[in-house]
Amino acid sequence: MAKKCISCKNELDEKHRFCWRCGQRVFVGVNIPGVEVKQIIFCSYCGKEHPDKARFCMECGKELVDEETRKRALKENLQNIDSEETEFVELTEDVDISVDISDDISEPFESEEEKKGLQKIEEGRIETKEETIYEKVVKSLSDNNINLQDKKKLVNSLSEPPYDETKVKALEYAIGNKDAQIRECAVHALGKIGSADNALAKQIINVLSSATLDKDKFTRIEALKSICTISEVSKTCSQVSASAVTNALKDPDAGVRYRAVIVINSIFQFAPLFFKDAIPLLEKIRDTDPMQINKTEASNLLEKLNKTIEEIEKSKEEAKNIPLEVEPITTPNVTNPNVTNPNVNPNVTNPNVDENKNLPFQSNSPQQPPKPMQSGWLRFRPLKKEK
Repeated sequence: MAKKCISCKNELDEKHRFCWRCGQRVFVGVNIPGVEVKQIIFCSYCGKEHPDKARFCMECGKELVDEETRKRALKENLQNIDSEETEFVELTEDVDISVDISDDISEPFESEEEKKGLQKIEEGRIETKEETIYEKVVKSLSDNNINLQDKKKLVNSLSEPPYDETKVKALEYAIGNKDAQIRECAVHALGKIGSADNALAKQIINVLSSATLDKDKFTRIEALKSICTISEVSKTCSQVSASAVTNALKDPDAGVRYRAVIVINSIFQFAPLFFKDAIPLLEKIRDTDPMQINKTEASNLLEKLNKTIEEIEKSKEEAKNIPLEVEPITTPNVTNPNVTNPNVNPNVTNPNVDENKNLPFQSNSPQQPPKPMQSGWLRFRPLKKEK
C-alpha cells in the first residue's frame, strides 16, 4: 500500500520514513498514508481551536487530523507492519495490540543491578558526573572555537569567592597557556585570591614566584604586583617571595626592574634580612641603569635598607654583650640542728619532723606517698611465759 506525504501529497513507498520531495518525516499513525487532511476546528491532541484550512496546531505543533480518520488509518497501518520491522505507535483506547518481545531477549538478567541500570537508561535518569572547575578551564582553554575574550572572562571569574585549591590549580594551569593575555589574567586572579584567603597565600606565592620568570614582561610585572599585594595584606614576607623579587632586579626590561624596586620598598620592612642580597643589585641599578627614575628609586631604597639592617645587627651585638645575672638560691639545712632558718618561727613545731632523728615520718598524705618499710623496723612483742 503506497503512502502519501501529508505535507506535499507526494506518493511514497512503504519503507520510506522521510519524504524525498519536502523532507517531511512520515510518522506511523500521525502522517496518515493515503488520507487527505480535512478541514477541522479543534486539535485532536490538545483541543486547541483553529481557523479553517489550518494544517498544524498552533499550541502543540501536531498535524490537524480528525479523530475518526486517525483511528482508521492507524488500524490500516498496524495490519501492514512486518513483525521484524516494528515501530512505536501511539495507540488510542479503541485499538488493542500486544507485541511479543520475548524473542528479542537472548539471555536473562543475571542480577538486580542490571535490571535497575536498564530501567534508569529507559527512563532517562542516568546520573551524570558534574564537571569540576579545573576540568571546565582545561576544556575551555584548549578549545579553539572559543574566542579570546570569553577565555579571559572565564579566568577572571575564578577570582570570585568562594576560594579553594581547585581554583588555584585551574589558574596555575592557565599560567601555562600559550596566550600572554590569559597568563596575565591568571596571575591577577591569583593575587586577588591570595590577598583574600590567607590559607592559600603560601601556595599562591610559590606559583607567582615562578611567574616572575615568564617570557612576557607584562605577566612578570603583574606577578610582582600580586606578590606585593599579598605581602602587604598579610604583613609578612617569605624567603620565596623575597628571592623572586630580588631576582627581578636582574631583569633585562627596565619596567620590570622599576616594579621590583617599588615592591622591595613596600615589603622589606617585614623581613629586612631577606633582602641583604639585593643591596649589590640595587647599587648596580643606582650606578648603571639607563632610566633615571630607576636610579632615584634604587638610591632611596638603599639608604633605607642599609639603615634598617645596621640597626638590626647592632641590636643583636648589644644583646650578646649583656651579662646574665643569676641570683643564688639558698636552701635551709633541715638536718643540721645548729643552722637556723630565719623564715621559720622557732615557737611552731613541725609535726612531720622527729626531733630525735631529724628525719621526716612516714606519711600517707597524697603529696608524700608511703615509702616501703626497711628491714629492722618491725619489732615483735615477746610472748609471756606461762607459770
